[in-house]
Amino acid sequence: MGIPIIASAHGALCEKVRDGVDGLLLPPGDVAAWRAAMQRLLDEPDLLPRLRAGVRPPMTMEQHVDRLEALYAGCVPISSGLAALQDNCEQLSCNYR
Repeated sequence: MGIPIIASAHGALCEKVRDGVDGLLLPPGDVAAWRAAMQRLLDEPDLLPRLRAGVRPPMTMEQHVDRLEALYAGCVPISSGLAALQDNCEQLSCNYR
């Protein structure tokens, strides 16, 4: 179990927080919405434990590296590898001459 948060529905946190699952996302600058969310936490005693149960454990370094490797593998097929990368670099450098 982790710590649910109240966050602005803008920027990096809105990519990580799942509204109503592991936190609450609110419109940036909407003071009334932020106040209502905090009041909701007080009025609904089961909300905080439910949000806490929805928090995912943080990614390990190994998981992060695995995801990056999968992402990079999808960008450049291994069979073409270095030759494709060199071709792409040559094409890019031609565009800047």
